[in-house]
Amino acid sequence: MRKKFYHYNKEEIRRNRSRKMRKNAARLVCITTLSATVLGSVPWTQNASAYTGTQSGVVSMSELSMEGAVTYDLSDTGLITTKKLVDYRGKKQEFHIIDINITKNGTYIIKGSNEVNGAYVDTHIAVAEGVEADIIFDGARIKNDDAYCSDINYCTGPTYSKLFPLLEINGTANIYTREDSRLEAEHERDYTATVSVSGLMRMRQLEESEKQGTLEIVSFLSAIGTNTSRTGKFYMEGGSLSLDGGIGQYGDALGEIAVTGGTLAIASNIAMCADRIRISGGRIQGKSVASNLTVFDGNKSTTITGGVIKYDGVKYGDDVISFGGANIFQGASPKIMGGTFDISGLPDGWRGRFTYSYDACGNKLFLRTLEDLPANAQITAVNGRTVTDTPTGTGSVRMMLPEGKNAIRVDDETYVYQYDGTKMVRSEEQSCQVSLHIKEGEEEVGTKEIRVAQGTVITKLFRNDPQYEYTYRTKDGEVIEDDTEITGDMDIYLTRQPKKYALTINNGEREYVPYGTKLEEGYLYCDPDYPGKLYYPGDEVTYDMKIMRIPAVKENGQWWILIETEEDVSRVNTFITNCRDLNIRLEMDLDMQDKNNWSLITGRYYKGILDGNGHMIKNLTKDISYGSYSITRELHGTVKNLQFQNITFQRNYNDADGTGVICGRNYGTIENCSFENVSIITMEMPEDVTSEDDSQTVLVDKGIIAGWNMGQIRHCYTSGSSITGDGKGYELARNIEGTIEDSYYLSKEETEDGGRTAEQFASGEICWELNGGVTDGTQRWYQNIDGDSSEDYVKDLFPVMAPDHDTVRVRYDGCTRKYTNHEPNVPVHDLVYSAEGNVLTAVCRENTEHAVTAVVTAGAKSIEYDGKSHAATVSCEYSDGWIGEKESYEIVYTRQGQETTDLTSPGTITASITAGGVTAKTEYIIKKTVTPSPVPTDAPSQIPTVSPAITLSPDQSGKPEASREPGTTSKPEESVTPVPGQSEKPETSREPGTTKKPEESVTPAPVQSEKPETSREPETTSKPEESVTPAPVQSEKPETSREPETTSKPEESVMPSPGQSEKPETSREPGTTKEPEESVTPVPGQSEKPEPTKKPEETVTPAPSPGETTEPTKKPEETVTPAPNPSETTEPTKEPDAAITPAPVTSSTPKLLEKKGVSYQVTKAGGKNPAVAYQKNSEKSKKNIKVPDTVTIGGVKYKVTSIAPKAFSNNKKLTRITIGKNVEEIGKKAFYNCRNLRNIRNIWRQFRLTGAKVGNKAFAGINEKAVVTVPDKKRKAYEKWLQKKGLTATQKVVSDQ
Repeated sequence: MRKKFYHYNKEEIRRNRSRKMRKNAARLVCITTLSATVLGSVPWTQNASAYTGTQSGVVSMSELSMEGAVTYDLSDTGLITTKKLVDYRGKKQEFHIIDINITKNGTYIIKGSNEVNGAYVDTHIAVAEGVEADIIFDGARIKNDDAYCSDINYCTGPTYSKLFPLLEINGTANIYTREDSRLEAEHERDYTATVSVSGLMRMRQLEESEKQGTLEIVSFLSAIGTNTSRTGKFYMEGGSLSLDGGIGQYGDALGEIAVTGGTLAIASNIAMCADRIRISGGRIQGKSVASNLTVFDGNKSTTITGGVIKYDGVKYGDDVISFGGANIFQGASPKIMGGTFDISGLPDGWRGRFTYSYDACGNKLFLRTLEDLPANAQITAVNGRTVTDTPTGTGSVRMMLPEGKNAIRVDDETYVYQYDGTKMVRSEEQSCQVSLHIKEGEEEVGTKEIRVAQGTVITKLFRNDPQYEYTYRTKDGEVIEDDTEITGDMDIYLTRQPKKYALTINNGEREYVPYGTKLEEGYLYCDPDYPGKLYYPGDEVTYDMKIMRIPAVKENGQWWILIETEEDVSRVNTFITNCRDLNIRLEMDLDMQDKNNWSLITGRYYKGILDGNGHMIKNLTKDISYGSYSITRELHGTVKNLQFQNITFQRNYNDADGTGVICGRNYGTIENCSFENVSIITMEMPEDVTSEDDSQTVLVDKGIIAGWNMGQIRHCYTSGSSITGDGKGYELARNIEGTIEDSYYLSKEETEDGGRTAEQFASGEICWELNGGVTDGTQRWYQNIDGDSSEDYVKDLFPVMAPDHDTVRVRYDGCTRKYTNHEPNVPVHDLVYSAEGNVLTAVCRENTEHAVTAVVTAGAKSIEYDGKSHAATVSCEYSDGWIGEKESYEIVYTRQGQETTDLTSPGTITASITAGGVTAKTEYIIKKTVTPSPVPTDAPSQIPTVSPAITLSPDQSGKPEASREPGTTSKPEESVTPVPGQSEKPETSREPGTTKKPEESVTPAPVQSEKPETSREPETTSKPEESVTPAPVQSEKPETSREPETTSKPEESVMPSPGQSEKPETSREPGTTKEPEESVTPVPGQSEKPEPTKKPEETVTPAPSPGETTEPTKKPEETVTPAPNPSETTEPTKEPDAAITPAPVTSSTPKLLEKKGVSYQVTKAGGKNPAVAYQKNSEKSKKNIKVPDTVTIGGVKYKVTSIAPKAFSNNKKLTRITIGKNVEEIGKKAFYNCRNLRNIRNIWRQFRLTGAKVGNKAFAGINEKAVVTVPDKKRKAYEKWLQKKGLTATQKVVSDQ
């Protein structure tokens, strides 16, 4: 949002420093210039045609960018926001406003009313600098009526102001009205314009086919004005505008006003006030209740070449106001070549009261009535000069004309009028055709045909050409005398040469220079007699100029005036009066010994940058009646790099503006300034002053730097200063809604508000703090401490801005900080170590505030073997006082007491760190599911399948496993049934592509099996080559299987013969294994806990079901395949290896994870949405932390859904936290006592987040100026429960809009 300060909207004034005022200050060009062009132009053609508003003011809707147009309906309560201010008494005020900020080019529609529940919500519509907006008012009704005490005047009591103008135009606003609309900002004690323009405001008209309306603007004084020193422009090109109040009235004068079309109605005794006024068309209709009417107040120029000007007197009491004694014109004498004037009460022959008007040739003008002109026609020229938009109406018009004869051209006919002593009468005399030939030297550069009346004096035609002087000759070369009259058609030859003007600079000698001479580089210029006007290097001299100049340089697009001499000091005020945001740089110290009551900048405020450049202002004594400051009353810009010494302010009363060396009230920035030996003395007046019209009081604070601080003060210090007398005094400033950072004052003891002892200053500590630890030569502060041991070396008791003094650095004696001018060293800690479990603690003997805690942790206590290395980590947490290099710890790994580097193989690993003779350690286990090694896939078995030795009948199976859903069967091809005489290492028949070695896999009988469980999806299994099917026993690789005759009695793994129904122990379906490392890949009917089996007597290899393809094995002689059960319906699996090994179950998932120094607690493992809680961040120095949306650890992607209790508790470094979008819960004391936490973002995204999901004191103890962003529509609800969780009234809950 871009806003200016309107008397008291001060906290936002800092954003307005890049005004275009300097580059937009118009170059002075006399608009009555006679021919500055060639070929086809006449010498006296004025520059009004160069005005950019000559384009048509009528625009069709199709020309506007309606696609993407933004509509604001002011009746929408969602537009209402809250504005907080501090008034003149220091009392906080809160206002409800509608703030519309237009920051992009485009079309904007304003409609509706800002009246809500019978009250008006003050509205502010702002067009940002550099933006061009088409604004359509469509039936809008807006009224601003709030005002507040913004100032105190002891004679008249409080003064008041609105918060801001209703419409603020810093860029370009093209205004259209579709339905009648009204903008009103009314308060009898207010002087602010309703529409404030520092850019360009254009009134335009929609084409006739579109609906038209009138825009009405109402104000107590100026309807349209500016607050930035005559920089705004107002162009009336079309449409209908009605003003109750003037344009640029009183102190709101614009830079330029131009009327070329449309209808402009003005109700004010001062209609227009600007540097330049140009009227070339349109209708101006005015009324006033005051007889002292001023319609046109052109400070630099007023030019009228067309248009209709009509002013009516209105009834005032029993009388009708007449303007017979009115001035009408004020400022520079106007140049009038056309237009009609119908002003009530002005008689024929009226010429003005104090300011007279002239035509382009310098002839004095009088108001005359012309009758008997053709009706409803256009006057196109007067005395040979082109005029525009001057209608004849009924055939009778009033115009400003010179004495004598006048040639009036109506359409294509020219009529001659002559004054007969009482009125203008039409003559039968014919006009004369004159051909003008313009030459420079011997070369003809232009011609023009005009018609003038007989008797016109030739040499008066070009008398007022500002650019050239002319010599008049006949065709034969004969010189024409001054009094020669035109008696008929003739050719005139003019030879021109540049005119010269007087140029006086800084009251020096007058010098005559040609028209167009450019001003010298290296300076800025101003005219002290015309405030608000600056001239720049390269500007041209176009009239006699008496100007002031000051050294200046342009850097990075900004102008800086340079104070190089005492004379420059005296000129600064003149320049700043003309341009409040002009930058200043000191190039010398200023000794004010003999200049009492001096202020660098008089006037109310300053918005630029004052760079002291390390120089000093000293020896100033000032009576507070001349202002209680040395720089400015109110600072809205920046003062920096400046030293003050021996300053005394004294008076027998307090200043209600506040008292301070730099300013009474600071709304900007004061940085890198020092104040030595300042004395502020006030007497006889109580602390508070009672205003005259109410019982409230005015604060009268005094501070060494500033009386009040509503902005920023940083890197400053004061020493040897005092405040005496009545009223409240502050060592730095009274801080009201501002910030004071890294600023100090000399005190007997160290205090929280910046008091520091003389020893701290002399040691270099304060210099180090002022520089923020910078020592690379870019710092501002220096101090001699111990840089030299020679006798002439002078130590500094306080920091100075002198680069020839030494840089302050930090050295350490052990770990004790000391300040020095020598090179820095590294601090060394004498640490005492202790260990408990996996935590190692080190505390410095010299300073117990220096401590570090190191924690060695593994990813989890139990880790599933995956063939990868699993290392432990060390996280270190340092105390707030820790300095110097960080500790580093090497992790040592051992297995069974022996040091190892194997972090992959199964087994128990101990990770330890050792320091100072103590050890902290942790243990973790890598577990492995044991299976035979895989058989290479490039050598498939060639053993053919033979008939089964045992065939199971249908009635022998309980719940056959082959009847699973497709894709859920185990792999029967991996089940091997040995038969008597089988070889020691029998091969098994497989499906194509299988590679496992199922020597130890046994197929039990299908009877008595439990209810099948749902097998896992293929993607949840491990890769076949990493998944191993274990034997029923836990031996890793049984080398041989015994012959059938030596088989021990298999208790659970014997396949029963037909007719048997022997009950095996806890036979299970696939998928029911418990621990992965002990589980057996299930096959149909496998028992849950098979006993060790040396050699099963009867192992049957199932025959393939229909659709399955089995490859022949290498040893066909022993393989038996049982026939499929007729009741089974087996289908081929989609991925043969998918169900070999189930994924690890939840019980083995790690509970505590770590990534990039952040610990996470697993709150939900497995499934589709595993989740973790943000537990702790070991990097305590991080100021800006983001709680992520998700985190991926060990190949698993977890959602971060909560913040653990005390996750950030007592973190003094944290200033900003961004909360991930998945966070649904915040634990108890999560941000407790984070005293620097000022910004909490994204909490508003969680619409499910309620008070019930936030722990007690979650936000207690955070920074008192913290801001929490919440959804606009739920702000009140969030604010309520957030305050229950620790937020205080000083901490803001703001909307996301």
